[in-house]
Amino acid sequence: MKKILLHIILLGFSSTIWAQSKFNAKHQKAIVYLQGASLTAQAQATLSSGKNTIVITGLSGGIQSESVRIKGDGIKVNNFSQQLNYMEADSRDKSLLKLKDELEAIDNAITKIEQQSAILASEKTMILSNKKVAGEQNGLDPAKLSQLADFYRNRLNDILNKQQALDQESKSLNEKRDKIVKQIQATSNQIILPSAELEIQLESTKNGTVPIQIEYFINDAGWIPTYDLRVKSLSANYELDYLASIYQNSGFEWKNMEVVVSSSDPSNSITGIQLNPWFINTNSYKLNYDLIGNSTSSTISGYILSNTGEAVPYANIKVVNSSLATSADQNGRFSLRLTPESKLIRITANGYETLETSAKGGNRNFYLQSSIVADKLEKVSGVQDQEVTTLRGSRSEQQIIVDGIKINNSVNLAAPPLASPELKESNAENNSTAVNVEYTLKDKVDIKSDGKPLNFLIQKMEVPGTYNSLVYPKINSNAFLNIYLLEWEKLNLLEGEVNMFFGNSFIGKTSLNLNQVSDSLRFDFWKDPNIKTIRT
Repeated sequence: MKKILLHIILLGFSSTIWAQSKFNAKHQKAIVYLQGASLTAQAQATLSSGKNTIVITGLSGGIQSESVRIKGDGIKVNNFSQQLNYMEADSRDKSLLKLKDELEAIDNAITKIEQQSAILASEKTMILSNKKVAGEQNGLDPAKLSQLADFYRNRLNDILNKQQALDQESKSLNEKRDKIVKQIQATSNQIILPSAELEIQLESTKNGTVPIQIEYFINDAGWIPTYDLRVKSLSANYELDYLASIYQNSGFEWKNMEVVVSSSDPSNSITGIQLNPWFINTNSYKLNYDLIGNSTSSTISGYILSNTGEAVPYANIKVVNSSLATSADQNGRFSLRLTPESKLIRITANGYETLETSAKGGNRNFYLQSSIVADKLEKVSGVQDQEVTTLRGSRSEQQIIVDGIKINNSVNLAAPPLASPELKESNAENNSTAVNVEYTLKDKVDIKSDGKPLNFLIQKMEVPGTYNSLVYPKINSNAFLNIYLLEWEKLNLLEGEVNMFFGNSFIGKTSLNLNQVSDSLRFDFWKDPNIKTIRT
């Protein structure tokens, strides 16, 4: 009876002990932001009714603990803790070990060749040192002398052939060894991240296998908006391809993953504007506009570039209504310390339009518009100080201008102009909200954990547009073709790099700058070969 009672007591005590098991998580989805990504993984956990302690493995080592969300049917999470696992080597570790094994095998083979070469060299030295035997033995008959000469000739020839073969094999092995050493160096330079584990204490309402879903955020991922602008003909609507360059360095390869790209950027802190009372008395007044949560100073840094992507050296960057200012270096690089009162920055440079923009900290690049283009775009009348003849095909015309003239400004003629952009092909589902835009790629993708961007087409669009050619005879006799995209605000575009194609030819790169646009997006397509100008 005592044994039975003791067994019942131990059984009851054991039911209060948390069962511990490990379960590997499989990643299924990634929401990739402009900086960072939210990952969703699922593990099939075997639970018993009551309290359990489980360990979920295979998560990214860059996991942000404050972002972790744990879900499961019929479970209640009481607590969880996070730890790193350095013992489980990822695929890059295995590749590195394989390369080192190959290097060791090659080194062993080279050592054996060197030993064989040393033996042959010793034998050759021994034979050559004994060749004087014929001269020392005056009584040696001609037959024996002939046999001795044949022996020297055949043996030396055999030694030299073997040495040549060994040298060739050694050369081949050393070339292979150099390639493996370089590959090891390249692989070793990559950051090898440990995996993360979550130890979860939970309560389950049932026994059996329960899917446990883990959602968490990492910083080592992101995407870059890029575009291909294709102008097949000036008399046709233009094509704009929207692509997402996605990269990640989570520590494991994303295989067969559902990927969503979002225009959100969680790395930027969320701040609002708070209006303080305006106090006025007979002596002074005070007016402050404070950014909520921005009580400390920050730094803004980056590059000052032209609208064609070239560095603008020695540009001046100044906080409006403040003495804070700095200058860019010869490469356009700058850095400026901000204060909580900094609201706007003004950027000026010789030959460029002044730019004013919000004083938001972080790494930002700014693009300046050439003042030559801006000032002379609309100057078609004034003092008549020059005469220009322009020729396009068989047409010629004379116009009296001051500095700059539009040679042509026409809507597209061959194809009826679109009223608004039309979607021609889509590889992603669009979900727009009041604060962001998300594109869910239709096909699941594989992305390696190496930080290298992979391009994925989001959608192809046909966009209405116009064009003109500008010439500044006083400065340059060439005419410059410009393409304008209309209704651009309906495209949900983000700032990014633009690859420009005319016909089937790639003609260069530029940047899409949404801070300096009007009712149309302008792209400079460089020289128009169909227009010749003569200034008299």
